[in-house]
Amino acid sequence: MKDPLSNLGQNIRTFRMKKGLSQEALAQVLKVDKAYVSRVEGGKKNLTMKSLAKIAGALSIDIKKLFL
Repeated sequence: MKDPLSNLGQNIRTFRMKKGLSQEALAQVLKVDKAYVSRVEGGKKNLTMKSLAKIAGALSIDIKKLFL
């Protein structure tokens, strides 16, 4: 079984790429550093619900889709 943070990061990466955004572009929308997005997608960053909601909003998806 994969680490939950890795699964979450992979899902975020998938939705970001489907939207045609680079890590840098998503970082700009979120007003964070590109390295932050990289850590999130790599499963290295434990996110708060507030951060997850911001990411889901930036990707125009329902937050629960990040966990499926």
